[in-house]
Amino acid sequence: EWVLDARLDNKLSKRRAMNLYPGPEGTVEVILAPEMQPPGALVIGLGEIGQLTADIVTRGVTEAALRLALVTLEQQQKTASQTKGEGAETNAPPGPLSVQMSSLLIGSRGGRSLSIESAITAITTGVIEANRLLRDNKLSDAVRLTEIQFVEIHEDFAIRAAHTLRDLRSHLRLALMDDELLDIYPYLIRGEGGYVNQPASEYATGWWRRLQVTVPKSTAPRPTAPGAGQGDGGQHDDADDSGGALQFVLLTDRARAEQTLQATQRALVEQLVAQTIDRTTTDLDIPATLYELLLPNDLKNQPLESNNLLLVLDPQAAHYPWEMMAERQVRQGEQAPTLRPLAVRMGMLRQLTTASYRSQVVSPRTKNALVIGEPRLDDPNYPPLPGARSEAEAVAQLLRSFGYTVNALINSDALTIVNALFAAEYRIIHIAGHGIYRPDRPQQSGVVLGKNIYLTAAEIGQLQVVPELVFLNCCHLGNIDQGGNGGQTQAVPAWNKLAASASEALINIGVRAVVAAGWAVNDGAAERFAQELYRAMLREADALPFGDAVRRARQRIFDDPRFRHNNTWGAYQCYGDPGFGFYQNRESPAEIVPQFVAPQELLRELKTLQARAAHIEDQGW
Repeated sequence: EWVLDARLDNKLSKRRAMNLYPGPEGTVEVILAPEMQPPGALVIGLGEIGQLTADIVTRGVTEAALRLALVTLEQQQKTASQTKGEGAETNAPPGPLSVQMSSLLIGSRGGRSLSIESAITAITTGVIEANRLLRDNKLSDAVRLTEIQFVEIHEDFAIRAAHTLRDLRSHLRLALMDDELLDIYPYLIRGEGGYVNQPASEYATGWWRRLQVTVPKSTAPRPTAPGAGQGDGGQHDDADDSGGALQFVLLTDRARAEQTLQATQRALVEQLVAQTIDRTTTDLDIPATLYELLLPNDLKNQPLESNNLLLVLDPQAAHYPWEMMAERQVRQGEQAPTLRPLAVRMGMLRQLTTASYRSQVVSPRTKNALVIGEPRLDDPNYPPLPGARSEAEAVAQLLRSFGYTVNALINSDALTIVNALFAAEYRIIHIAGHGIYRPDRPQQSGVVLGKNIYLTAAEIGQLQVVPELVFLNCCHLGNIDQGGNGGQTQAVPAWNKLAASASEALINIGVRAVVAAGWAVNDGAAERFAQELYRAMLREADALPFGDAVRRARQRIFDDPRFRHNNTWGAYQCYGDPGFGFYQNRESPAEIVPQFVAPQELLRELKTLQARAAHIEDQGW
């Protein structure tokens, strides 16, 4: 897309900057540039990632093709009128104006929402439908779409597309009319600059399978759990009227949305979480029970571990400890069941279905990091946190080893911390300390800096330059005085809700990745998790993107004998794009060396480099 933008004198990016670029389903832009090569572009909005279907592609192509035909016809008529007005002869060709277009294999890449066959069929159907609409509006004698060319950069995919075209008539879902003819060229046309190799797997380009979980609105009253409303001032979340339902949509490889409404007793799940959230030890029952209660049976039968999983959650569904789920399995020859955590078996990240984004986000330009550990509180209600201090010191040392300028504030007071927050622009902010969650008073939900002083997303939101990664490891106290609420104390800690609400607020202001502790953690395991995550993302030779780095950190914690009997492997809620990575900002990205397992891979890579070198100007190098 950016190559096309460069060819068209940045016409695409100019529209994006003015919020005129297609994105939602039903949006289309026709860009004409007859003096350039190619002489324009058709841009089709496909809607949300993972929601794509063949019908969406067909409708988008139909609208784009119609707009192209009408704009081309109107331009020709305008030119003919001007020529006639000047007294010159017009040499308009007889018959209707012929319009040709080229198309990528829309929707067949990036998690393979559509098969190549489905993509070609949907696009061709869209062009046929456009011609029919022209005919129905008595315009087919003036203009027609006469040719469509499919373009694919990878040889293997192009060959598959050519085979599909040979049998296209059998794939079409609509019957051709008597005056409609498909003239298909049966062979692949090889152009310049194509690539011989292809991604090793469907998800090699960084796309993860999406599982959307939402709490649908309902007027049904929520079941009242024993003890509900005690110790929280009778406050409930907005989702309390949902009737206990969780709705799941598995966005599969072929755009088949599998919807299941799980009538989970959310009150029961919340009680289980509330009674166990402050435990750092792992037994088989709690994660396995969460797995059985939270997931519909249809999803349990899906081979989810074969692909990484991105949980697309609304703010209410984000409160649940999805990372804690583990499947109880009995292996052959063993009597006792084995715990298999999902977050260790596969990559697991979160994204939020929030629509509240900062309109313009300014990213940091320098390698600065702010590390806050065990702020000085001078309050007997908040016990010392030696683990938070140790974690902050270790993280600061590690970041310095990777060339970061680190402002490490260990046991600092509130004024020092707030001043430091606004004193520089930071790429990374890491915080380890006490936290508190008050749903009825969000301005008092966040990191505790002192008596009635809190660092919340509102303060971070005031930063002109937004950090790229924020790591929150907040120890939430369940026995502190709520102050101003009748001396009431909160009965249970709410790590999960503090993590979810803080993460939502941070993502809304433009933070690209958030890691927040949603469950009690073991100090030693928490320190190692942070080190493993940063080390994986920042190392020079083979830095990993966010999703892979999170998975590796979880696996390292789970496999460490010292931490085998605690649940820190699943305690962190990790929000962000799986492909986000700091390696994109390195001075020498070419230092990343691909790892080959066969000589044929090396030969293909060399041919790919040769093809890229032949068109190096197009790639902006």
